[in-house]
Amino acid sequence: MAESNIPGQNGICNDNKISTLFEGAAWDITIPSSDNWLFRLHKQNLECAADGFPSSSTSTHGEIVALSDSGAVLEILFQIIYIRPSPALEKLDFQVLALIAEAADKYGIFNAMYAVQFALRFIGFCLSLQA
Repeated sequence: MAESNIPGQNGICNDNKISTLFEGAAWDITIPSSDNWLFRLHKQNLECAADGFPSSSTSTHGEIVALSDSGAVLEILFQIIYIRPSPALEKLDFQVLALIAEAADKYGIFNAMYAVQFALRFIGFCLSLQA
């Protein structure tokens, strides 16, 4: 994640770091992680790819609700949501994949759930070849 400190705004603590992977000119929502990473995203992308976020027409009134997942997990989920190459999930260890699967289920990000399933099958296949 690209890291930079920002001054506190809207009640956000001063030691937050901003992920710049998704930041564009028209971001309209900020989502903080449990470990103080900020993701500046587009509501419409979230609405189209995830059942667990409000629709793009819903006003957030500047409210920021921190998610209970780490920045590393959220960054992988958001990479899957955005139109960009998906991360190589098969290179991650099982514990990280389990956290991604749990978060994907929690937020209704079905593409991420399928991507994790595929990665786990691939890992299982590779392990079976080694046996």
